Amino acid sequence: MADKKWQAKKNEKLEINKRLERNKILIMRLSVVGLAIIIFVFWLINIPNVWLGNQKNAQTDASLQELKANLNSFLNQSEEKVNKIEEEQKQQERQQLIKDSDNLIQNLITETNKKSDYSIPAPIDNIDNDAESNQASLIDNNKNINCPEWINCMPSIGEVRNCQIPVGCEDFTQIAY
Repeated sequence: MADKKWQAKKNEKLEINKRLERNKILIMRLSVVGLAIIIFVFWLINIPNVWLGNQKNAQTDASLQELKANLNSFLNQSEEKVNKIEEEQKQQERQQLIKDSDNLIQNLITETNKKSDYSIPAPIDNIDNDAESNQASLIDNNKNINCPEWINCMPSIGEVRNCQIPVGCEDFTQIAY
């Protein structure tokens, strides 16, 4: 008996759930159809405005062309003015640079004239011939002691040759290619 009551309540709940689902689906369908009808009505109302808009566009095209021409002439005039101003600024900068360089040169000349205590050493005319021969002999002695006369850097098959001049021998050693 309790089982039948429980079964009856269960069937009743299922029946209610089925009705609710059907109602939800019905409401969804009605809302979609209603929205489509509303969109269609607004579209029909707007069609005459579209045709009027096309006629007005023909009239406004002339005014738009005139406005475009006015804007183009204004932009061209402003561009010319900007270019003229830029050219004047460049010319002023050039003149200022020339003035500054002239001032710098004049300042350097006056400063060097003020500092006359600097003297240029006189060239030495009397060079001792013995000193020259002593230096030449020192160079020859250094050359013979530590520095090779030449280094062979010819390409060859086999091991790579070291073609670096030893430190201090740059004036004495030559590289042979």
